[in-house]
Amino acid sequence: MLTPAPKSPAGPRLAATDVGVHIIFVPISAVSADLYCGQVSTVVLAAVAAHIGAAAPHDIVVFAGQPFHFAGGQLREHPRVHHDYPETVVKVHRLRNERAVWWSERPFAMTRISPHETLKPGKVEMPFALPKTEPERAFNDTGIFVARSTIPDIRADDQEYKITFTIDGELQPIDPNMYCDPSP
Repeated sequence: MLTPAPKSPAGPRLAATDVGVHIIFVPISAVSADLYCGQVSTVVLAAVAAHIGAAAPHDIVVFAGQPFHFAGGQLREHPRVHHDYPETVVKVHRLRNERAVWWSERPFAMTRISPHETLKPGKVEMPFALPKTEPERAFNDTGIFVARSTIPDIRADDQEYKITFTIDGELQPIDPNMYCDPSP
C-alpha cells in the first residue's frame, strides 16, 4: 500500500532554450512499511513509480537517500542507468543557448559542480557558476524552488559533470550527470 502522490506542480516557466530537470523527493513514508524494510527492491521501486507517475528520463527521483531515473518503463538505479540509458544524462547545448533549470517542491541548493571522471584537456572544472536556488510560482501557482544555470562556458563542451546538492539543508549522496553537448 502506498500513499497517493501529492498533486505535482506544473513546474517553472521555461524558455524554449531551458532544459528542465525535476528533482522529485519521495519520502519513505510514501511506501508501505510492508514493502519497504530498509532495502530498495524492484517491488519498492514499482511502488515509488506508481506514487510519482512517469517522469522524464533526466528527472531525478530521490528515495531512501538514493537517486533513480525513470527509463525503459521503470525506475532504475544510479549510476548504472546512465550507461544503459544515456537519455538520463541532462544535455545542455551551448550553441543553442541552452541552460539547465533544476526545480523541486522541496528546498534544495547546488553545492558543487565537478567533472565526471577525468577532466579532459583544455576543459574547465565548472561549466558555469553554481546557480542559486530561488522560490518561484509554478504554472498552477504552487510554490516551488528553482535553480537556473547560465549558458555553459565554451571550454565545457564535450565534458560531463556531476552536480551535488542538498535537499532541505541535508547533503544528499545524489550527483546527477550533465553533459555539455558541443553539437548545434
